[in-house]
Amino acid sequence: MRYISFAFVGEGSSDLHLKNLIENLLIHYGADEVSGYEVPGNQTELIKGRRVEDKIEFLNKNYAYVNLYIVHRDADRAGYRARFDEIMNAARKYSVVDKTVPIITDKMLEAWLLTDKEYLKTVAGNLGYRGNFNGINFNLLENIADPKSVLEDVLCEINGCSGYKLKQFRKTFPEMRMRLANGLSIDNEFLRNLKSFQEFREILLSKMGMC
Repeated sequence: MRYISFAFVGEGSSDLHLKNLIENLLIHYGADEVSGYEVPGNQTELIKGRRVEDKIEFLNKNYAYVNLYIVHRDADRAGYRARFDEIMNAARKYSVVDKTVPIITDKMLEAWLLTDKEYLKTVAGNLGYRGNFNGINFNLLENIADPKSVLEDVLCEINGCSGYKLKQFRKTFPEMRMRLANGLSIDNEFLRNLKSFQEFREILLSKMGMC
């Protein structure tokens, strides 16, 4: 029986809902049992700073017993390579390169959250939506300059409300982001086609082989 444990640190609390996706990937690729621990990267009462180095130091002090450290960063304007180096340089400082897995969403996590058309409709509360999702090209999601704004606008478009109801609906965007992250599926074709997801999956597989 193959057991794999991991500690997952994100940039904020909503990112931690990627834990389900990580667990499903590990099981899909051979783990019989998985245990994951979430660490909100923005909780300064736990982690002394906001740098990736601070987060890995915290993991190393409190979760050294797990097989893998999984560290999420949005690529933002810095780009994938800069974020990858940032994470791995910090891992190298604490001699945990072999167990550290970067999960870098390009440009933001919201690009991943846009991948599931049917679940977007579920979360927005309109399963009967038949529009064009504001003209999004689902094959080029990583080319969107501001996925967060686009995601919010798409959810509003799907819901179809206006006026005061639209204003109130927008206030629920953080909750909808969390639901979308929690519902990401490894069977989603558009997610599997994202280069940033492919990079994460390949690194995760290689580190699984070291466990």
